[in-house]
Amino acid sequence: LFAEEKSIDDSKYDDKTTIEFCLETDTKRFCLYHNINNIKGIDTEKCEVVKDWSTDKVIRKWLKLTYNELSVTWNYSNGAIVFLETMSPIWRTKRGIKVGDPINKVKEVYGNDSNLAFFDYKSKKYNYEPTQKGKLFLLMESDDGFSLNAGNFLEEEMMTILFHNVDGKISKIEVLIGH
Repeated sequence: LFAEEKSIDDSKYDDKTTIEFCLETDTKRFCLYHNINNIKGIDTEKCEVVKDWSTDKVIRKWLKLTYNELSVTWNYSNGAIVFLETMSPIWRTKRGIKVGDPINKVKEVYGNDSNLAFFDYKSKKYNYEPTQKGKLFLLMESDDGFSLNAGNFLEEEMMTILFHNVDGKISKIEVLIGH
């Protein structure tokens, strides 16, 4: 699919912030904006089209595959990963958070590097703690779980990790462009 794109150097996305928006095991790492074709052992031929807004002149679509209980969606034109999703404890964030962990572990692990907010479903408002300079993330808490957010200044987009809460445990992790 990507013969002309395979050699794209995606190391510019290894900056301090963007590299946090990954899911990994001991042997594989999938990060937002990284070219899926640079990940050894991934067969991008066995995928499905999940979004297609191509024209007669330009191919524009997103493709998806499942690799070892991880759903990976990427941009056809440049191989850039745009969405990751897992319900499996074999995948973890760069800081070691995985499905099955207590949901409060998210605040413990990311809290010191984050400005904090809480969404109150009754008032439908976010309650922010005072903003502190130099924080890497915005960590938003709700009854549904946590949303870890940061900006990617190369692409001028938000990046988000969603930690879904069921009965005090993380039930699913999603890593995505946008929020």
